[in-house]
Amino acid sequence: MFKKIIWVGCFCLFMLMTIQAQTASKIVMLENIGIPQDFNYTTTWSDSLLHFYRLDVGSASYTLQHWTCNPSGEWTEPLAIFTFNNGQAWTTEPSYKYYFRNYGTLYLNFRLENNLHFLGIAEDHSVQLNIIPLIYDCTLFTPNYLFYNYRADILSPSVVYKYDLNTGSTDSLFSWNRTYPVAMTNIDNKYLLLFETFDPNQINSVMIDTLLAVHQCNLNISIPYLNSITISAPEILPNMYFGSADDGLLRNSLYGYCIINDYNIDFFPLSYFDNMNPYPMAYWYACIIPYGNGRFSCLQSFVDESFNSFRNYQFTGSDFTEDFAFPDLHSYVNPFALYRLDEQYGLAVCGTDNNPRKFILIDYEHQAITDTTFSMSLAPDISACSVQYSQNYLYYVYKTYQSRRLYIMKAVEFTGNNDPVQPAQIISASAYPNPFSNFTTIKIDLKQPAVPKVTIYNLKGQLVKTLLPHSDKSKNFNLEWDGTTQSGAKVAPGIYFYQVADTENHKIKGKIILLP
Repeated sequence: MFKKIIWVGCFCLFMLMTIQAQTASKIVMLENIGIPQDFNYTTTWSDSLLHFYRLDVGSASYTLQHWTCNPSGEWTEPLAIFTFNNGQAWTTEPSYKYYFRNYGTLYLNFRLENNLHFLGIAEDHSVQLNIIPLIYDCTLFTPNYLFYNYRADILSPSVVYKYDLNTGSTDSLFSWNRTYPVAMTNIDNKYLLLFETFDPNQINSVMIDTLLAVHQCNLNISIPYLNSITISAPEILPNMYFGSADDGLLRNSLYGYCIINDYNIDFFPLSYFDNMNPYPMAYWYACIIPYGNGRFSCLQSFVDESFNSFRNYQFTGSDFTEDFAFPDLHSYVNPFALYRLDEQYGLAVCGTDNNPRKFILIDYEHQAITDTTFSMSLAPDISACSVQYSQNYLYYVYKTYQSRRLYIMKAVEFTGNNDPVQPAQIISASAYPNPFSNFTTIKIDLKQPAVPKVTIYNLKGQLVKTLLPHSDKSKNFNLEWDGTTQSGAKVAPGIYFYQVADTENHKIKGKIILLP
C-alpha cells in the first residue's frame, strides 16, 4: 500500500512537471515609439525590418522614398529609390492612389495626366514603372499581366485588354457586344471573373484561369441587376469562398458563400443587407482564418457593434454550424480584427477604442491561446492601423491627422510555469527570389555553428522535400530548392512553406511561391 502511494505521488509529480513544462507562445511589447517621417505605406519582406514608403510629388516629377525601422526602434534615413521626371509641369496632380502586396511585390498605383502609373517594388528595392493610358478599371492577374477595360463613351462597347508588364505591350482580349460596363474580380489569384454590370440576364460572363484561357461562366446569383461581386480569400474548402453580391438598382446586398465548379459560380446567400433601411438587421463574416476541412474562425459583425464577436464555424455540406473547438475566442469582447500571421500563429485584436487593447495570440503548433493587454496611448480604431508580421516580430502601426505611432511586439515562447525558453540558435531565415520560377535560395544565419535541417511542405502540410547542407557546421548557409520533390519530380505552381530547424529543434518558418 505504501509503495502504491509513493508510485501515485511520483506519477502525479511527473504529470505536474509535464504540465508546467508545456510550451506555448505569447506576445510581448518591445517598443512604443513615435514615427518621425510621414509615410504612405508600410510592409515587411523576408527580413525582420518594417519598411516605409512615401511618394513625394513635385511640379513635374515624383520620387519614391524608402526607409526602415528595426525591432529595436532604430530608423534609417529616407532614401530615394526611384524618380520619374516628366520634364514639364503637370496639369493635374496624382490621384486615386492605392497600394497592395501581391506575388511578393509591392505595387503603387495612381492616375496622373489621364494615365495609370503602375509601380512594382521588389524585395531588392528595384522599381519597375508601367504607364498605361486610358484605363477605366484594372486588376492584376498573374505576376506578369494586368487586365483592364476601357470605353470611349457610354454608348461604346467595353473592350478588355491584356497588358504585359514586362514588355509594355497590349492585346485586345475581346469586346463586349453591348454597352454595359464591365466589372472584374480577382478570385484568390486563381480565377479572373469578368461580367457586365446592371445586366438583368447576367450574360457575357467569363472566367480566365492562370494559363490565360477564357471560359464561359454562368453566374447563378439571385440579384436582378448585379453591380458587383466581392469574393474573399482564403478558401474555406477548395473553390469555396465567402463573398457578397450587390444590386446596383435597389442598393441591396446578399452575403453568403460561393462555389466555383467547372468555371461556373453558384452563390448561396446567408444574410441580407438593405442600404435603404436605416436599421438593417443583417450580419456577415469578415477576417476569416481557415483551418481546413471546412473549419474557420471569423469576426462576426452586426450592424449594432455591441453584438460583434469572434466565432468558430464548421461547414457541414449544406450549412454552417458553430464550432467550439480550438481556438475558442467567444469570451473576448469588442473585437477589432483577426489575422492569419503564418502557418504557426494567428492574431485576434480586441478592446476599447483607446485603452486597453488586447492582443490574443493563437498558437497553432502548441494548440494554445494567450492574451496580453497593452495600454496604447492615442491608438485609434483598428481601421486606421496596419499590422505587419516578419520573423516573429509584430508591427502595429497607425497614422492619423494628429499623430503617427509604432508599437513593436514579438511572439516569444514560454513554459507553463512562465519560465522563459532558451532563445533559438537560428537568428534568421529567408528565401530569395520569392516568388520564383526556377529556384529559390534559403539563407540561414545561426548564433552558433550547427547543421540545420530544412523541410519543404505544401498547403496540406505534406512533406515535399528535405534539404541538408553539404558542408560541416557553420553559422551561415545558403540552400537552394528547385521546385522538385525528394524523387526529383517537378511540383505544381502554388504556395509552399519552408521550415528551418536547428539541433535543439528551434524552428523558423516562411512561405514561398512557385510561379508557373
